Amino acid sequence: MNGSFRSMFHDRFGLIGDSLRQPGFAAYLLKAALGVAVCYGLHLLIPGHETLWSIVSVVLVLAPDDKDAIRLAFDRMKANSMGAFVGWLAALTGLPAWLALPLAVPFTVLLCLPFRLGAATRSALAGLVIVFVPQPGSDAGTLALERVFFVFVGCVVGLLITVGSRLLARAFRRV
Repeated sequence: MNGSFRSMFHDRFGLIGDSLRQPGFAAYLLKAALGVAVCYGLHLLIPGHETLWSIVSVVLVLAPDDKDAIRLAFDRMKANSMGAFVGWLAALTGLPAWLALPLAVPFTVLLCLPFRLGAATRSALAGLVIVFVPQPGSDAGTLALERVFFVFVGCVVGLLITVGSRLLARAFRRV
């Protein structure tokens, strides 16, 4: 029994140690922490607004694998922005949420197809939901537009961190 517990423990948690030893994974953890810190700082600077949604966007844009990280960041940024825009349009329709959201989901997916966004389509759906989810007592159009803005801010922060980390890595390789 003791041997099987040890084996199960290693199978479950040994992966964490293995992952942490890989330089790309540690860099991803740092990028994610930096992105969240920047967006949370924005939330502290601009209280009373929908700034926290930038945190969701920044973690959606960052990629754990450095391979194609900049392309993935751009794709996720485009997708997240498209979904946010569709969410804003859905909020402006004035339709009840139980009808507008199920209509907006396939529209968002179809909008992503010509851009060949593939897996980034999930980011579009996240952007859609972030922007569309109503808040009682608020003007849906204004609230949605503010969320679109902060979704985009989070995307830009994620993209800047991705590009910046790539430039830093290149500079350190030359040294």
